[in-house]
Amino acid sequence: MTTPTMSAAVARGTHMKGVAAAAMAATRVGAAAAGTERRAEAGRPVDALSAPAKAEALHLRCLHRNASMPRLHPAALPLLFVCLLAGCSTLSEDECRQGDWERVGYRDGQNGQAPERISTHRKSCSVYRLEPDETAWRLGRERGLNFYCTPANGLSAGRRGERYAGVCPERTEAAFLRGFEAGREIHLAREHIDYLEQEQRSIEVRMPGARNEEELRQYSNQLTRLRLERELAGRELRLSEQRAERLRW
Repeated sequence: MTTPTMSAAVARGTHMKGVAAAAMAATRVGAAAAGTERRAEAGRPVDALSAPAKAEALHLRCLHRNASMPRLHPAALPLLFVCLLAGCSTLSEDECRQGDWERVGYRDGQNGQAPERISTHRKSCSVYRLEPDETAWRLGRERGLNFYCTPANGLSAGRRGERYAGVCPERTEAAFLRGFEAGREIHLAREHIDYLEQEQRSIEVRMPGARNEEELRQYSNQLTRLRLERELAGRELRLSEQRAERLRW
């Protein structure tokens, strides 16, 4: 017999497909999918596929890591500052001086970098009073895009949760996006599972500290709901992987 809890969970699983489809449509036009609201009350799950939920999950991980990290000695701050500045550079001094801009462009094309990437290279090399060869860079990037804009690479990029910058030419974009959307669907399903498991662990940690029977019952109900959602999310992940395997390039 179908219970209200099971019906609600099934509905949420169906909603997750809709969110994934909307995210793919937004990718085509270069727009980011809008995030949904955070939890409004206890027992109401957050849409784990939303940008805010993802950001908060990363924030919680950072807080957890920071709690166990040793404090940085003040004497190391200048060195840290230099390292941070270097991390903002897209190219090293040697790469700027070598001037193999076609190779740099090819690498950027392979990684699906947008045309604006040359501007960041220009800033990096300006420190050494060097100027990139934009013509050679663009030629190399076009060749690199031939590698990037394939359905198989789209599937891999989607699985990794990468963003698509709309760089593929019209003749290859449709096929690339078929692979990318299939991979992205798998990525979103895995993110959803990670979120549910994190929520479950959080409740299991808090449960022994329940102040009364009512609070203990609420924790128990939340765990039951999360376990059911986790099962449904696992099925959705398997279906997404099966759909990706059936793709024909």
